[in-house]
Amino acid sequence: TGAGQVASHLNVHGLALHGQPLLADGTPLHTCLYVGGLAPGVDDSAIITELVGLGSMERCFVVRGAAGRSKRYAFIEFTLPS
Repeated sequence: TGAGQVASHLNVHGLALHGQPLLADGTPLHTCLYVGGLAPGVDDSAIITELVGLGSMERCFVVRGAAGRSKRYAFIEFTLPS
């Protein structure tokens, strides 16, 4: 599954975390997915829990500023199929 397919799935089904809709973007040839519009309290584990059924993840992280506060977006890297 490419990141583009996962992004399309997220956008079509209107998934949300902590009451905020997920905004996703990815291309079919890449395995990295951008997810924006996160609620301030969303952390890596919340995203993993929500998206675990969409494919095997290599890593997932919420981008944080110097003070450690969420910038309200994350990147998820999916494992390439062998």
